[in-house]
Amino acid sequence: MTVNLPSLDQILTEAAERLEDLTPDLTPAEVDEVVQDALASTMVTATLPTVAVSATMSLALQLDSIHLPADTARDWSYCEQIGQAASALLTGLRAACAEARTQVLAAIGQFRGEASA
Repeated sequence: MTVNLPSLDQILTEAAERLEDLTPDLTPAEVDEVVQDALASTMVTATLPTVAVSATMSLALQLDSIHLPADTARDWSYCEQIGQAASALLTGLRAACAEARTQVLAAIGQFRGEASA
């Protein structure tokens, strides 16, 4: 099963747009607030079109939504197939969000280092 996800570059570009309010004159608390807001508002959507499953998660690693086929309960084997697909999708989505989050937080660490220098 191949999970369709935006590229890491696409995710980081979206996160960077939300971090445009960061300036060297912000207090550490204000930087924290901007970063938390950016992580919470940067959404990543993964899909498995072969089974019509999709999910959206923020870089704050909070699941925003998951969409399953309406007929998931039609029989046991189909329900099991959808469950396995959803598990693969959520695993891939969380891994992508965690990787992007790590890179965003590393960049913020550099920003803080430069701002205090």
